[in-house]
Amino acid sequence: MDDSLIWFILFIVFFTIEIFAPGIILVFFAFGALIVSIIEIFFDLNTEIEISLFLIASFASLGFLRTKIKDALKSRKDKLLSNDDYVGKKVIVVESLVGSGLGKVELHGTNWNAISEDDLEVGEEAIVIERENITLKVAKIDFN
Repeated sequence: MDDSLIWFILFIVFFTIEIFAPGIILVFFAFGALIVSIIEIFFDLNTEIEISLFLIASFASLGFLRTKIKDALKSRKDKLLSNDDYVGKKVIVVESLVGSGLGKVELHGTNWNAISEDDLEVGEEAIVIERENITLKVAKIDFN
């Protein structure tokens, strides 16, 4: 079997494992294998040089790109989970919130766990003042 094909198969294996067990590590080794596969198409390298190129390309990409990729993914995740999408929105109470207990509210057609310092009955409107993971903290709308 041709060395470039072996390195390409290794690229596919690393990339596939990264998809199913994300840790943002194996993608860099996949990148290293792809680089060696491409170089091997044009130059017939011995095994020691191939392995050296693989390690250099893998660790260089790991060193230069891992932090940037993690920061980009974290920033994207933070935007997806931003409180700005929830705070200030009106909700409808679908399960009473009495005595600082847990109840349920509806926001955009989805029921959410909710807590409130105000007593709220089913059907009342409330406003989201905070989101804590999958629980919305709501308050009675003051019409005064």
